[in-house]
Amino acid sequence: MGLSVAVGPEGCCRDADPRKITDGTPIRDGITAHYLNNQPEFGGPIPWWNESGAYVAVSGPHLTKEDLIEIAESMSDTATLNAYQE
Repeated sequence: MGLSVAVGPEGCCRDADPRKITDGTPIRDGITAHYLNNQPEFGGPIPWWNESGAYVAVSGPHLTKEDLIEIAESMSDTATLNAYQE
């Protein structure tokens, strides 16, 4: 796995974890990404943020924090995301 993007409703996932990180890295106007430094065997590092009522996280077991923050900064805030259902 190279890159994973997770999307959910605001307040879910890491955002709901009481141990969440309170400071972060600005990625776009008014948007701050928080960072969890996971080991590669657990999916790798994860920057995550809330945007337009959604929780968004990116991760990659072999990507650096700098790589992932750059990806987060480049993501469109107007993209339409569709959930895959079987």
